[in-house]
Amino acid sequence: PGWLPVARERLADRCAEAISIAALARAAGVHPVHLARVFRQHVGCSPSDYLRRRRLERAAVLLRETRRPLSDIALHCGFGDQSHFANAFKRFAGATPREYRRQG
Repeated sequence: PGWLPVARERLADRCAEAISIAALARAAGVHPVHLARVFRQHVGCSPSDYLRRRRLERAAVLLRETRRPLSDIALHCGFGDQSHFANAFKRFAGATPREYRRQG
């Protein structure tokens, strides 16, 4: 669908922000239920899972390329706190943020 790139770009560009399905659907010009269903069919995951993955991918880049504190990276990437970030990152990368940085 023509609106799908709009939704994906919005999620990628604003991954550090909280964005609701309703707001995403308004930006794409479709109904929220339609967006959620079609997004999953075409992308293979829900919009919230896609957003979480984008946040974690951005965090991985920051861990490799900067020496920023982990708490700063967590907040910059849209996580509520460092603990939430560390748990999500370990599920994503198989290593804690600190371990991932050391391996990098």
